[in-house]
Parts: sequence; C-alpha cells; structure tokens
Amino acid sequence: NEQILIIKTAWVNQSLGVDFYPPSSGDPSGYSATPTIDGDSGFYFMETVRMVRDVIANLGTHFPNYNGNGYEIAGFGWNHGWTDSNDAGKVAEYQTNMRNFILDMRDSLGVDSLPFVVGLCGLHGPYGSMVGQNYDTSVMGIWNAQFAMADYTQHPDFVCNVTTVDTRDFARPSANSPAVAEEYFWNNNAESFFLIGDAMAQGMQSLLQCDSTCSKTMQADDASLLGG
Repeated sequence: NEQILIIKTAWVNQSLGVDFYPPSSGDPSGYSATPTIDGDSGFYFMETVRMVRDVIANLGTHFPNYNGNGYEIAGFGWNHGWTDSNDAGKVAEYQTNMRNFILDMRDSLGVDSLPFVVGLCGLHGPYGSMVGQNYDTSVMGIWNAQFAMADYTQHPDFVCNVTTVDTRDFARPSANSPAVAEEYFWNNNAESFFLIGDAMAQGMQSLLQCDSTCSKTMQADDASLLGG
C-alpha cells in the first residue's frame, strides 16, 4: 500500500568500460577528471546520479501524486552488457567494473548495502544457440562477470544485497518479434521485456526478504551456465 516511483535512466549503446565507468575503477580517489560531456569516462554514471538526485529533490514535480511522506531508495536494477561484449578489453574488466559500479553507486546515492539486481545480458538466448558464433567467448565473459556478482564466495559482502537473474530464456527469435535482426534490442519483443522486468522484480523481492542465513551462490563456471 506504499507509493512506488521507478526512476529509469537509459541510453543506447553505452558501455560499462567507458560511459558508465565507475569512479573507483580509474583510481580509488575517484575520476582524474570530472566527466562533463558525452564520451568522457563515467559521464553516464554521473548522469544517472544527477537524475536520481534531481527526482528526489523535486518529487512533487516528477510525481504529482506524491503524498509527502518521505522516501527511501529501496533498490537498483541493472540490465546491460551488449556493448561491452564487443570489446575484449571491456569483457576482461567487466567484473571489476561491475563490482565498483555497485559500490560507487551506493556511495554516490548515500545508501549503504542498497539492494542491487543484475539482469543478465541474455539477449543471445541459451548458450547452445551461440556455439560456433564468433561472439560466443565474449558473451560468455559478460555472463560470467555478471553471474559472479551473485557468487558470494568471491564477493561475501554482497550476500543478501546483490543478486543476478538469468534472462536467457526470455530471448525470442526475430520471426516472432516486431523487429528483424535487432538482437541487441531483444528484437523489440514486449514479452521479453516483460519477463526481464518480472524476473528482476522477483530478484529484488528475494533480497528484501533475505536474512543473514542467506546462502544463495551461483558459480560463474557451473554447469547451469555452460550448458545454457
């Protein structure tokens, strides 16, 4: 029975390795130069922070039905990865950048342990559909990096506050979609987008209901991932 506002920031063809580059990936003290324009490392990281802060500062404007009872930044969802998969260097850095993105975003928004759901970049579909393609290794690298966020043996501080949801089964062929050969946009298939959102919402609920005994672990190289 609470009011809920979803703040969405989205730009086409942006990478975690440049556009959303987190401050601490470059240097523990932050960016060497403040990103100010499109193309600067971290520009869209800072744009996301700026937009969230703007909405919070002007809730009545952005949310006319706001009841004035205060707010809580309750969770963050991240569905991304295709652009980085086209660059071997960005694939290699993705896990480090993803971890730093989570930590830096929490710090920027002032919410320690902000629940964070990573929606797998599953637009290529199950692994079997990629075998023999020239991009299978790079896409697997992004999958491994994203699944690693929910591997609590690697990131024990993410227990109960970060999870990764698998989206590969939500990919639909272009023959059954509005767009032809736009795999990077999930072929503009509304069913895919609905299922992604639903899965990420369920992932967020699992975090909000998690306690200190939470032991969910997903190894980045386990059979369920490699076998699709």
